[in-house]
Amino acid sequence: LLTPLLMTVILLGVQTAVVLHGRQEARHAAMAGAEAEALFGAPQGTGGDLARQVALDAGLREVRVTTVRRNGLVTLTVHARAEVFLDLGQGRVSASATYPMESP
Repeated sequence: LLTPLLMTVILLGVQTAVVLHGRQEARHAAMAGAEAEALFGAPQGTGGDLARQVALDAGLREVRVTTVRRNGLVTLTVHARAEVFLDLGQGRVSASATYPMESP
């Protein structure tokens, strides 16, 4: 009687840890991408490519990246899915980062 309850609690704990890790990795990818995009002389799209690669290397899937350059700022947003056992919507993760664009 206690075994199924214990297994459920353990699996929920592992799934929560995977989602939290996915959020952290999405945040890391957004920060790395925004910083790369904000560098002086960086071609447009550099940060998005880097963020996508960082997220994929971290194990996220279905990665979408949006980049906005406006008023001397770069805002990069990463949307992805974390690998979860039972996806009830909590596997979706996203994060944004904003950096000032470097000028000469």
